Amino acid sequence: MDSIACQWLIRRFVNPGAKFLFVAPSEVLEVAEKFHARPFCVANASRFPGGKNCAFDIMIKEFELQTRPLQQIAKIVWAIKSGQPDLVAEAAGLMNLLNGLSQMYEEDLERLEAGTLIFDALYHHALDPGQKNHGQPIETGAESSRG
Repeated sequence: MDSIACQWLIRRFVNPGAKFLFVAPSEVLEVAEKFHARPFCVANASRFPGGKNCAFDIMIKEFELQTRPLQQIAKIVWAIKSGQPDLVAEAAGLMNLLNGLSQMYEEDLERLEAGTLIFDALYHHALDPGQKNHGQPIETGAESSRG
């Protein structure tokens, strides 16, 4: 769950061309070194280790992406990650959607692509929950920097 959220965050706000590798936890450090990659969401091998905060929380702080919509999404992600989806209204629904993706797609990259649409929609809603702004594109730091 946290890994889909983090990958979405990276592609939308940090590096739209980012590539993600999925390997067994025991191979993370070796593969990261080989490809000069930054591991995350893996215990004892992560640059974003989590603990009380999930990797998504840590990333929005580190990448200086502390906007209201992303902080709202961080609350939802944390509620799910901490096993307390009842803390935020949207958390249980998001958890069910992401669990459904796990049932629909065996491959991690397929889940990531499908999850991207879900997080795009969640972000769009968080921009202005009362607004019905159909068909408007999401403006992110990554898109505006591409220019």
